[in-house]
Amino acid sequence: MGNINDYDNLKVGDFVTSNYLKSIGMAGFRLIEHRSVGELYSLSLRTDKNAQDSGVINTGLGDTSDVYELVEPNGKNIYDELVAIFGIVEDIDTNIELIVPDVETIKQDANLMTPDIEEMKNNSNLSTPDIEEIRVSNASINTLLQNAKDPLNTGIATIEIEHYEIHEGHHFFYAGVQSVNANATMIYTLQVGAKPIHFIYAIYGNDGGISGNTYENVVANNDGTLIPINNNNRVSTTQSLGALRLNPTGLNITGSVLLREFRAGTGGTPATRSSGSVNRGSEVILKANTKYSLSITNLSSSANNISVDMSWYEL
Repeated sequence: MGNINDYDNLKVGDFVTSNYLKSIGMAGFRLIEHRSVGELYSLSLRTDKNAQDSGVINTGLGDTSDVYELVEPNGKNIYDELVAIFGIVEDIDTNIELIVPDVETIKQDANLMTPDIEEMKNNSNLSTPDIEEIRVSNASINTLLQNAKDPLNTGIATIEIEHYEIHEGHHFFYAGVQSVNANATMIYTLQVGAKPIHFIYAIYGNDGGISGNTYENVVANNDGTLIPINNNNRVSTTQSLGALRLNPTGLNITGSVLLREFRAGTGGTPATRSSGSVNRGSEVILKANTKYSLSITNLSSSANNISVDMSWYEL
């Protein structure tokens, strides 16, 4: 067997047999480190040449193996080409044959399945996003992040969702004070429009105690006082999809869902009563196309100025 250094004696334009290549350098993985590998030449099979032709470097008269021409390097590692030619690599130190399987053989004969991308997109429950969608999304995210930068530093400025919805013109409110007679009850109904609303409220019995409840899916007439709903973004012209009414008639809570009961402060005379307040600080998401009621009773034996604040955004 030849020596691996014989590779240095070969040059572009030489014709060699595969047996000769084996004899001088099929030296296992050490071949990868040889300086000639993939740098000085590549191999090209010549089916028009025979091992015994004039000018072909072979291993002797008995050599009938394939003939290769040494050509200009094509950027491939010659080790990969040798593996493709011989299919096995002899480890010079251990003399163990390492099998290099053919990729197509694996795909056809093994119990391994190489899935087709289109097949996956069409038949699986997994969604493969379109590349253009990803590019657009990434561009949008980058634009969003650039716009969110604080002008005085590189930090990203963030705001709460409610604050953001105010900027977007989707946030609405009502704030009013009603004088409620002794031991009397006032009723608000809120008809939610086509979009669910994210709702919070606060109630203050300024001159005495209060009690009350809220119900979902009530029935009531569309009368009483229709209360204007204001947009928290005073530049926006967007109108709420809901309708807020004070003291409509015909309230019916049969079959409705009780969401909350409350009581705060005490009743009695001006000398004995105490004010009270309740609030819903965590939002409740109200269903679209559903009517809700808020009933508030004055616990005092005289008039009570009751403040009601409601706010919500619609998505």
